[in-house]
Amino acid sequence: MTMMKQDVDDQKDVFFYGALVNAWVTTKFEKDKHLFVMSSAALGLLMTFHTNLGSNANFWLWIASVSCFFSSVALTIMIFNKNAGYLEAVLREKNSKKRLEHELENETRWASRFFMVGTVFLVILAIGKTGFVTVG
Repeated sequence: MTMMKQDVDDQKDVFFYGALVNAWVTTKFEKDKHLFVMSSAALGLLMTFHTNLGSNANFWLWIASVSCFFSSVALTIMIFNKNAGYLEAVLREKNSKKRLEHELENETRWASRFFMVGTVFLVILAIGKTGFVTVG
């Protein structure tokens, strides 16, 4: 009877650990997916601005914003490509796990930064396009 209880407890621990790993992986992947989708949408919005920029300042804000969002999209694509290798390294307990984890964290951090800076440039450009404030 005690052995069966121990087996049940071990199975519960395995299932709990599996659920925790699944939640962690899902959370990490969702952030990258959201960055990808929002950066792509921002690029689409910026394409609507490109025909009527007006001033030089608006042009450079547009270039800076497109560059930031494009960098964010490119980094998230790189992250998606590395995710499978990272999961394999975790499952097989390879030595490259720490290196890949560090690379993925850095790339996610940079993709987030590019997205935030691109958003600032886009907001400034949008305010300039409304005519309430003249940029440049």
